[in-house]
Amino acid sequence: MKKELITSIALAAFMLSVPALQASKVNSIKKEVSFQNKNFKAASQDIQKGLNDTLSAIKALEKNNTKAAKKNLQEATKYFDNSLKSDPKLALVPIDESVIAYEYNGSPKNIKDAVDIAKSMLAKNNLQFARDILKPLKDEIVITTHYIPMDMYPNTTKIASKLLAKGKAKKALLELKLGLSTIVGDQVTMPIPLLVSQDLVTYVSKLIKQRKKRL
Repeated sequence: MKKELITSIALAAFMLSVPALQASKVNSIKKEVSFQNKNFKAASQDIQKGLNDTLSAIKALEKNNTKAAKKNLQEATKYFDNSLKSDPKLALVPIDESVIAYEYNGSPKNIKDAVDIAKSMLAKNNLQFARDILKPLKDEIVITTHYIPMDMYPNTTKIASKLLAKGKAKKALLELKLGLSTIVGDQVTMPIPLLVSQDLVTYVSKLIKQRKKRL
């Protein structure tokens, strides 16, 4: 066991050398981004088409093209109805996702200097400057997902259609824009150093197991 421990410590020291750690960091980021993209379950095509038609209706009304807007809303209603017919219990449905990695490769000294400056700015109540100093220190993956509330949003297109039929184009446009405010989003932040640490532990654990077999 002592020999294995020495081996694993030596391996860890090697893995934590700057070039190796940087390579591991890049791999960890790629793996996580790929995992998130692969596992994102987007809304059905009907929901996506319905939303796109609603956005087209807004653009048409902004150009006073009520004829095009009516057609867009009819299409949107049809697509939304098809979706709800397939699954009447639809509520919050994901429509898009963005995965952004913010990688920091500076030294501990750079971090300390930035934090010291930020503290001095906070002492002077200069919050904006302190925030700008700390922003580049981010070392994380940010996952942002937006959801369309299918138990609410489709009613927007129907109400807007009725308003257009009555010649109330401005009110229809306002209704559609208010409907967009029901689309909600959430954000998940994953620290990159934590991901790298997990991957390194997994990698070293596998090597130790292989070593045991050879011994």
